[in-house]
Amino acid sequence: LASAEIEVMVAEKRSRRKGIASEALEMCMAYAWKTMHVTTFVAKIGLGNAASLALFTEKLGFRETSRETRIFREATAELSLGLPTRRRRDDGGDGGDGGQSER
Repeated sequence: LASAEIEVMVAEKRSRRKGIASEALEMCMAYAWKTMHVTTFVAKIGLGNAASLALFTEKLGFRETSRETRIFREATAELSLGLPTRRRRDDGGDGGDGGQSER
């Protein structure tokens, strides 16, 4: 099972709090899950960044797994997903084999 670290930054202050970060994260995670079979995403978030902590843990469903306060002053949060299902051609997938086998 593959894991990947994920982060996001919306640098322009007037563009923050508009859903851009959550949409970008969801798109990146969906792509990584479907194409690279990433099943676990790990985010490291500065403890002073309450908005980012809330985005990952409250909105996206990450679970905080640790806090390091002495040196890096960050929280680590994880989200684990199941393996992507593989659709057969007769189910609308694009297997190219007439639904005879799963991809």
